Order: sequence, then C-alpha cells, then structure tokens
Amino acid sequence: MVVPYDLKDIQRGALFKIPAAIDGAEARLFRVVKMDVTPVYPASITCELQPVLLTTSQRSEYQDFTQSNFNSMIMEEDDE
Repeated sequence: MVVPYDLKDIQRGALFKIPAAIDGAEARLFRVVKMDVTPVYPASITCELQPVLLTTSQRSEYQDFTQSNFNSMIMEEDDE
C-alpha cells in the first residue's frame, strides 16, 4: 500500500484500514509495528504492518484467575 510521502502523524502504533482484495469483503485493520527510513531519492519510510485481530467476546465470559494460588507443573521422571 502506498501512502503520500508527507502523511501527517505517521508513527509506530498508527492504524491503517486496508481495503479487501475480494469484492464485498470488509476492509482489514493493520497497526504499524516497525518503521525504516531509506536515505535515497526519493526519501521514503517503509512501515512493517501487523494485522489487528478484533474480538467480539465479552470479558465476563472468561474466568478470573488473578486470585488463584494453584499452579500445576508436569514433572518429567528421570529414566535410570
């Protein structure tokens, strides 16, 4: 995706909404995770994008384990 060279407020964490390649599909949301400057003419910035996964689940659906003091570990037995 090519955006204008003087794009205002471009930074890590910026969001891009990229149109879908398939007709009728929703556009996808991507976040800038890395930026790299190329010092050759014309000057440009390359951005590495990561997809943003949207969830529709409610927080109340998850069990709260913050107060749990139970830890389970699998111990391997030594073969002697």
